[in-house]
Amino acid sequence: MDVRRPRCLELGLFLVVVAVPLAFTPLSDSPFADPKILLLVTGTLLVWLGGVPVDRRLALAATAWVAVTAVACLAGVDPAAGLLASATGGGGGVVFTACCAVLLVCGAGLPAALTARARGWLMWTGLAVSIVLLVYRLAPDVLERAIRGLSFIGATLGNQLFAGALVAAAMAAAAAGERSAVRRLAVLVVMTAAVASIGERSSLVLPVVALVVTWWRARQPWRRAAVTGVVVVATFALWQLAEPHMPGAPPPEGSIQQLRSSATDTGRFIVWRVTARAWLDRPVLGWGPGTTLAAYLHEGTPAEVTSATRGWPDAHDLFLETGVTTGVVGLLALLALIGLVAVRAVRSPPEAAWAMGVAGALAAYSLVEPLNLVLTPLLFLTAGIAARTARGRAETARTPDRPGRVVGALVTAMLSVGLVLAWLEFAAAILEQQGSQYGEPGQLRTALRLEPWRSTARQELSIQLAVAGRSGDAAAGREAQSLMSDGIGARPWDPDARIAASRVDTLVNDPAGARAWLEQQLARFPGDLPLVSILANSPPT
Repeated sequence: MDVRRPRCLELGLFLVVVAVPLAFTPLSDSPFADPKILLLVTGTLLVWLGGVPVDRRLALAATAWVAVTAVACLAGVDPAAGLLASATGGGGGVVFTACCAVLLVCGAGLPAALTARARGWLMWTGLAVSIVLLVYRLAPDVLERAIRGLSFIGATLGNQLFAGALVAAAMAAAAAGERSAVRRLAVLVVMTAAVASIGERSSLVLPVVALVVTWWRARQPWRRAAVTGVVVVATFALWQLAEPHMPGAPPPEGSIQQLRSSATDTGRFIVWRVTARAWLDRPVLGWGPGTTLAAYLHEGTPAEVTSATRGWPDAHDLFLETGVTTGVVGLLALLALIGLVAVRAVRSPPEAAWAMGVAGALAAYSLVEPLNLVLTPLLFLTAGIAARTARGRAETARTPDRPGRVVGALVTAMLSVGLVLAWLEFAAAILEQQGSQYGEPGQLRTALRLEPWRSTARQELSIQLAVAGRSGDAAAGREAQSLMSDGIGARPWDPDARIAASRVDTLVNDPAGARAWLEQQLARFPGDLPLVSILANSPPT
């Protein structure tokens, strides 16, 4: 390997491709996200420390994107929300963006032997996720008895859409395999059945994108592509015919039915329209990473929020999400980076076909669905692998080189800080879960000491203290109100903080304070009128 630390590089790549998709923990409220953040940053740091050659032009474009994201975070309405990726699907933060950029740049410098190994890892990871999907679809009790309290409807990704996109991407890795045809087709049969079991439109669209792009770039003989296509289509058709007679609970709608349905599209169109207006409010640097929900509730009308519902933490579009969170400057930086990668990737040789197929499927997914801790880094990693082939051409000015000491030290320091933040978030998440589940304020206080900006732990601690205040502990009630007031002062654009503060004041029998918080919520987030109306008219609890 033409790298300084091959074992470090290999371990980091394994964590990103295998460990991140499969990791979960029953010890936190976000069991399929909290460990993934930690493993993603760890894996990215190890990949960087592996010492791969770096294409300087690509690295410069990636650095500009990360730098703009960092500036947008500092200038945004809620910098604390933009540090790490959100565990609840609220978009990517500065550290998350840095991980994607580093994986892209390092992917372009990976040795050919290691990229081939990564293809196999992704295939087997997709197969493992497929098996979990099928087991949960056909015999959910098996998993529920093994790990109580967790729903594996989305396998180890926590959401069936995320799992389906990963399996579709893994189908590209499987289809590009050069070994046993029987094994390749058997793996594709299992993966096809898994995505069909989800009952989403993406189970039809994304596998097609992944396989067509792979076949196109691999220049495979038409007979091999035809056989693979027939096997995939036949498996999908047989599943559709057999599903009504299978055990377990089928999805409410099949994937074919969803093609004719516009229920989810209506909400998505509204969110796109509202977030586009929010972008116009802060056009240059945007609202800051992780703040799309705040922008949506601030700009949306009550009718729009009622129609689309409140729970849209991001813009469900990679480019619109980038625009609303980092403005025109951030979007231009991302487009420049994507353009550079695309120009090089379209000239990729057949051996990079699997990476093109994976990147194509995940890029198609990113156009209409949220950022994800697994899928977005894989998109950038495989795009970098596809773009690496420009080095083999006559463009000697683009020959990769080692990063300079200053640049290397800065990237290492940034990822190391991100790793510390990820560890703090992971530890705080576990403590918060324990404190919430067992009603232990001490655990929540420790979580807040580790991560003072963790609003969910602050809100849960305040509620517990408010309950004690309602029972006669006046000091606890006052502390609960003070905690919420301090939290709102530190993060005034948190869309849930004033709602929680209103609940706290209601519990401590301060109706005037509760009403004042709801009025402030409407003043900052007019789209929250439906929720505020319900809370204002509900009896004290």
